[in-house]
Amino acid sequence: MMSHPAIAVEWADGRVLLIDTGMVPADALAFGRRLELIGDADPIVVHGSPSYLMAEDAWRVRALLFTHLHEDHVGAVQDICGSGAREIRAFMTRAQAERPTLLTRAGLQTVKESSCARLGLLADQPLLKPVPGFDGVWVFQGGGHTPGSQLVVVKVLGGDRVRTYVAAGDAVNNHDGIRHDVSKPLLYRTLAVPEFEARLGQVRALLAGVEHEGAVILVAHDQNWLERTVLPWSRRFDN
Repeated sequence: MMSHPAIAVEWADGRVLLIDTGMVPADALAFGRRLELIGDADPIVVHGSPSYLMAEDAWRVRALLFTHLHEDHVGAVQDICGSGAREIRAFMTRAQAERPTLLTRAGLQTVKESSCARLGLLADQPLLKPVPGFDGVWVFQGGGHTPGSQLVVVKVLGGDRVRTYVAAGDAVNNHDGIRHDVSKPLLYRTLAVPEFEARLGQVRALLAGVEHEGAVILVAHDQNWLERTVLPWSRRFDN
């Protein structure tokens, strides 16, 4: 069951950082119709835009991170702006901001043309890049799916335990891709969304390793996996 989520990370002072934004309902329906045509998929079910689902909390969004810039991950940026949110920092690596492809160029423009998002380049340093002003969040430049694809690492303190979450974006389309080192279908990764499979194999191995050490991997498009990992301890939205 395929999902298109936005992942909200909240600090004790009330600030919220969103990892991806998902889409607004009209765009989600159009996206779903394309999936029906190319993948024999069932009609998409829309639960609402981020501002609708977050309701009165949407204005507390202070920053955005994107696992990558495909439309189903950035489409609702202006929806957040229209919720009354003040200026929002949209943090990107140089690969995201300066190396768009045919399939990410529109997503980059969506962010740049929004009324509240202000682009902020992350420090160009190796491995984990800290997100300024948001302690406990780092970015790992992954690549493979797109040149600007990245993993977002979040450490959350609960009681006396720190739990590590890794938002994997589209490094895989379901959790079995990590557990069993499974590539995406050949036609998908060569024609629909051209990918660098050798690099994705390295990313899958990295994710498997950190999961073995106790991290929780958030696979964007695997709804069943998200429900087993995050949603049981989060607010559920059924409307």
